[in-house]
Amino acid sequence: MLKAHVTCGKCGSKIYDMKILKPIKDIVKSYNHKCPSCGQDLSTEFDIYI
Repeated sequence: MLKAHVTCGKCGSKIYDMKILKPIKDIVKSYNHKCPSCGQDLSTEFDIYI
């Protein structure tokens, strides 16, 4: 089973772990578009690493 996680691009903090893929927009919106660790603005532009 593939798992994915969302991390902050500034501090590298893990924001969200996914077993089933969700739209990134929904995840970012649930955190009010800010990293809970460092406060960096989160965008919906992202890279995928496999």
